[in-house]
Amino acid sequence: MSRPRGGSRGHVAGERGARGDRERGSASRGHVAGERGSVTVELALALPVLVLVLAVALAGARWALGAAQAQAAAAHGARAAVVEPDARARQVAATLAGADPSVVSITRDGDWVTVCVPVAPVSPVPGGVRCATAYDAP
Repeated sequence: MSRPRGGSRGHVAGERGARGDRERGSASRGHVAGERGSVTVELALALPVLVLVLAVALAGARWALGAAQAQAAAAHGARAAVVEPDARARQVAATLAGADPSVVSITRDGDWVTVCVPVAPVSPVPGGVRCATAYDAP
């Protein structure tokens, strides 16, 4: 007796019975009845939240960078105020902070010099002020 072509089960390769097609139907494509398009809906709901979180994170990073820059400018201004006139120290701090010299404040209290530089606000994070103090030894 010769063996039929196409396999040992007696059917031609590539053909399937009606029962095999039904069993593999939607389950073989990974869909459960009523769940088509659910990934699209989940993405549509999650994407705006992801964009908002990213925007807030970037604004916070930008503010932190500006605060660090203002702190460094105040420190350099305080050091300059020890050896230079206040107008020159104000110019040094303003240049490093990228601000107008009129917004930089310098106060002297005995042997101490304090220089304050404003931090630019970055929406939605408010601005602030960074100050540095140096000792002006006689």
